[in-house]
Amino acid sequence: MGRRESIRKWIAGILGASLIAASLTIAATAAPAQALSGSQFDPGNIISDQYFYDTNAMSEPQIQSFLNSNVGVCTTGNCLNVLRVATPSKPAKYSDTGALVCAAYGGSSSESAADVIFKVQQACGISAKVILVTLQKEQGLVSKKAVTQGILDRAMGYGCPDSTGGTCASEYYGFFNQVYWGSWQLKRYGTKTPFGTYQPGLRNVGFNPNTACGGGAVNIKNNATAALYNYTPYQPNSAALANLTGLGDACSSYGNRNFWVYYNNWFGSTTMPPGTPEGSLDSVTSGGVGALTVSGWAVDPDVPTAVVNVSIQVDSQWFLLTAGVAGSDLNGRYPGAGSNHAFNGTIGNVASGLHTMCVYLGNQGAGITGTLGCRPVTVSDTSPRGEIKDIWTTLDGISLWGWAADQDAPSTPLDIRVVVNGSTVTWKADQPWAPIADLMPGAGINHGWGSSISLPEGDYSVCVYAVNKGAGSDSNIGCRTVTVPSASPKGEIKDLWTTTAGVSLWGWAIDPDNLVGASTISIQVDSSWYAWKADQPYAAAADFVAGAGNNHGWGGSIAVPPGDHSVCVYVGNTGRGHDVSLGCRSVNVPDGTPRGELKDAWGTSAGVSLWGWAIDPDVPSQPMKLSIQVDSNWYVWDANLTYAPAAAYVSGAGPSHGFGGTIPATSGSHTVCVYPINQGAGRSTSLGCRGVSVPDASPVGEIRGLWTTPAGISMWGWAIDPDALTSPVPLSIQVDGSWYSWKADQAYAPAQGYVLGAGPNHGWGSTVSAAPGKHTVCVYPVNQNQGHDTSLGCSVVTVPAS
Repeated sequence: MGRRESIRKWIAGILGASLIAASLTIAATAAPAQALSGSQFDPGNIISDQYFYDTNAMSEPQIQSFLNSNVGVCTTGNCLNVLRVATPSKPAKYSDTGALVCAAYGGSSSESAADVIFKVQQACGISAKVILVTLQKEQGLVSKKAVTQGILDRAMGYGCPDSTGGTCASEYYGFFNQVYWGSWQLKRYGTKTPFGTYQPGLRNVGFNPNTACGGGAVNIKNNATAALYNYTPYQPNSAALANLTGLGDACSSYGNRNFWVYYNNWFGSTTMPPGTPEGSLDSVTSGGVGALTVSGWAVDPDVPTAVVNVSIQVDSQWFLLTAGVAGSDLNGRYPGAGSNHAFNGTIGNVASGLHTMCVYLGNQGAGITGTLGCRPVTVSDTSPRGEIKDIWTTLDGISLWGWAADQDAPSTPLDIRVVVNGSTVTWKADQPWAPIADLMPGAGINHGWGSSISLPEGDYSVCVYAVNKGAGSDSNIGCRTVTVPSASPKGEIKDLWTTTAGVSLWGWAIDPDNLVGASTISIQVDSSWYAWKADQPYAAAADFVAGAGNNHGWGGSIAVPPGDHSVCVYVGNTGRGHDVSLGCRSVNVPDGTPRGELKDAWGTSAGVSLWGWAIDPDVPSQPMKLSIQVDSNWYVWDANLTYAPAAAYVSGAGPSHGFGGTIPATSGSHTVCVYPINQGAGRSTSLGCRGVSVPDASPVGEIRGLWTTPAGISMWGWAIDPDALTSPVPLSIQVDGSWYSWKADQAYAPAQGYVLGAGPNHGWGSTVSAAPGKHTVCVYPVNQNQGHDTSLGCSVVTVPAS
């Protein structure tokens, strides 16, 4: 996605070591033989093509083992050694010139990070080692023990260019997307189109996004190094190279330095031994049927003027080219080399399909056999090519069109076999379609095909085959499943409901054969029939059948007596098709009799309490009158209190249909009955009767303690009047023939446990002066409302002499 030296990392580098520590932590697994020095960094050859484009650099078990040893114990579920992700399937990706960039990727519902890295290595021809190093230098992911989804969403830094301030494109979020598209881009940068700012040769490369920091000329020697500069477009300055595991200065950048350091520390040298032949595989394209055209250049530094043998391996087949024809002048890179080091040739007799191609360079002096890496390649098929461009259905059948041509006979129109549910029709691909000339050079434009097939309504499988000419075989250029729509009317019952007056319903209906006409609607209620027209406005109907317009709604009410009924709706057909049913519903028409429920009834010291709800379906928004009978006494209430659940019992009723209250009654057993008073249709009914017991309202209490001293008689206790729970009860204290008035208004917390709601202040107690000798003491709570005075008991006590 353009230049990739992240502003985030640049800022981290100039603000403090703490912000860059993760990206500078080198987890060594295959340390180099000697300590790495910045003086060894070659900005023109950061990594050899041989190592960069290696489809077999690591196996999946090797990648998993590498991740396990670097991560160790993960504290989240997202570390790379334990991560599992769902992956989509991806088709093969090609460059603008038709060169394969990434082969097809087969997705899975669950793959490990090692699976993803290995399969992308195989598909895109980017070494798993390069992918692992990029994951580390971008986000520190290979050694990170606590990984968030946000870090995975930008794992390779793909789609996060400097031009957006480091903001990433959300469509590339996720570990798979990052690894796949990041590798695709690294591979794409190495194609010869050219693609990307930096290509092999002498280029000026800056030190930092801050242009004031300057830069320097770099002789970029290979595609791999060019790809790194296109991905991260800065070279490290001397300050960054002087401190390979830390910070440089304000003009330092670290992306390509860190890539080089991680790779060396983990996997050894990034470049081939001195004297090893070098070069570039610039292009691999189709060379025609069963052939590949390969081009590039190669030089042996030990004998720069000599021709280099280029061995090309395609799976188990070997081919030989020589890098000895005129090409770009290489004197700038290899003094004295001249320009005769290009190779360009076609290798044939390769089966069509996907292959792995590796390129090796014969060595003539010091060094070892060179390699330009391995990559997936596709050899074009000799069978016809083609495409279904569009397929659609009408009331009459199916129509489809496309193109097809055979490169063995590019000017000859092909036969097209269209197979519909096993039946075949044959057409000719001889109609003009101009774009075919770009898809198959030399074919001309007369390779389009298309027509219609009459079919009745139903589901169909449609497959199209281009009949082969010459080598190859017939090609299936696509299959589709389609549905030919019915010409019969379409419609819907949108709603159906009942009231005491009968049944109401509405919906829409359209006949595809009669788009502007109003369909006839037949309503069947039990054995009675009613005819309506679908001619009322309903704008949404126009969305169901193209061109129908808005006036295809229907609706109304039918008077129906109370009880259970069956309602069915049918649409009459016009033209092709047949009458259709929109469905049947079972409904109940209410009889207008009030509905309700006596939810509860109980006795209190104040009388009979009760509550419930009641609704008259004839007037659901109005409160009902209720007759309340307590024994032989009658009372009239309104059901107008809020009780939200009542609204669910009768449509349109609302919540204000509750009733409740207390009717005064003496203590003892009583019978309470509730009768809703009917309005309109229906009859008055009963919500039932309940037996309740009204408790005695007389005061209750207890003498808790009574004792004597020479000073007199002392006593205490508690008393509560159920009619006056929060008021202190007056007490009459009798000592022999003398009377004393006290109040039960003292704190005694346990008292509230005897009568619910009483509170704690119902205790009493004091001392009455009395002469020595025997005395009779009695305590009487005085009743305040319903009930009567009560006695808490009498006791005979003896007051001692002084």
